[in-house]
Parts: sequence; structure tokens; C-alpha cells
Amino acid sequence: MNALLDKVLLRAKILRRALRILPKKRKRIRLIYFNHVPDTDSSDTLIIRYRFTNAIYFDIDGKKTFENRYVFARPDSKKDILITVHGFLRKAYYTITVDRDNVFITKKLHIPT
Repeated sequence: MNALLDKVLLRAKILRRALRILPKKRKRIRLIYFNHVPDTDSSDTLIIRYRFTNAIYFDIDGKKTFENRYVFARPDSKKDILITVHGFLRKAYYTITVDRDNVFITKKLHIPT
């Protein structure tokens, strides 16, 4: 019963956000800001903050989320994180490249396979 309730609440939240975007003239998904900071509690943890216009929800490495931040362990080598931003009848694909010291974001122009 709890899993069913979670799915219904997820769909309701998606619908509520889509209805907020519906009356807008421009429904394009656009990156507003991207920021990364090390966690204050642990030097091995990195916090990535991002914000998009007209975003309903995000897929980060296959997990659906509504959060505007992502916390993960700092990798020893280069790591790519795929973010799919879902908007109203639109999707945008971004890749976050995380190195030991630097973090970059790039927009994908095609659907990743």
C-alpha cells in the first residue's frame, strides 16, 4: 500500500508542477545556475546545486528527484553523471563531469544511448 501511495503522490506532484508551467508562453528548459561546494562535515562529499527554468523533475543516474541539489562521494578519478531534466513536453540532457578538484556541466544536444 505504501508503494502505491508513493507513486500516486509522485504523479500528483508532477501534475501540479506541469499545471504551473502550462500557462507560460515560453516552456523552454534553461539552466539558471550551477554550483558545487564541498560538504562542511566531510571532505570526501561534494554537493552540487543546480536550478532550471520550467523543470518538473530530474533523473539523476536513473533516479527521479525533485531536489535542486545532489550529494555524492568525491570520486578518485573522472566520473560522468547524466542529468535528464523533464519539463512540459520537453527534455534536456546534461552531463556533469566530476574530477577530484573540478566540476563541469555540459549540455547534450542529442538523446544519450
